[in-house]
Amino acid sequence: MISMKRIVLLFTMVLPVIFVFGQGSRIEQMKDAKVFDVKSGKIVFKLEGTVKGTRTLIWDDYGRLQYDHKETVTKIMGISNTEETLSIRTKEWMYTIDLVEKTGTKVKVEDAFAMSDAMTAGYSDAQLQQAGEEIMNQFEAKEAGTGTILGRTCSIMQIEKLKSKIWTYKKITLKSETSMGGMMGSSNEEATKMEENIVVPASTFIVPSGIEIQDVSDMMIGIPGMNDEEE
Repeated sequence: MISMKRIVLLFTMVLPVIFVFGQGSRIEQMKDAKVFDVKSGKIVFKLEGTVKGTRTLIWDDYGRLQYDHKETVTKIMGISNTEETLSIRTKEWMYTIDLVEKTGTKVKVEDAFAMSDAMTAGYSDAQLQQAGEEIMNQFEAKEAGTGTILGRTCSIMQIEKLKSKIWTYKKITLKSETSMGGMMGSSNEEATKMEENIVVPASTFIVPSGIEIQDVSDMMIGIPGMNDEEE
């Protein structure tokens, strides 16, 4: 099943990279760019549909520091799967953690962005612009006015091919929904509480103790554009 997370990632993170950063190496630009247009905050989400549960997102430094905790139960064809995951982004690392198995991986922020940069290296600004437009057209994505979530005015992106909508406030997704029907079911995620410009303790972005972390940065060696400095 195409997850709502993948849909949101494509239309709120990948396409802006294509449209905004343009030609040449964009790694430093992406590292320094604001992820959100709110300096810090905390959002609690409710998940409904095929995947039920809760999600808590906490961030600082305009999203360059993130804590994203999720507890979910996925039910497909009568089979349930329970998960508890945590994603942490610091200035240097991105962590993906399975809190049930007490295991996780980490990758350098620079390497993660280098992979994205390598995918678009060699393309002119005009070519990148065209690629972004082609993705939008392929999925029949379009702006669909505005809506209000928790008293905040959001722009709405409608994606016809995926029967999805995404509500975005200051680059922050406050609501997303998709209804694929049949076995794929539906997936809805909506903010139920939001605080802006709060004080976030630095300890929020520290990996919990007792987690076995594997560094997967070395696995990216050999991907075109990832180790140009060695040439």
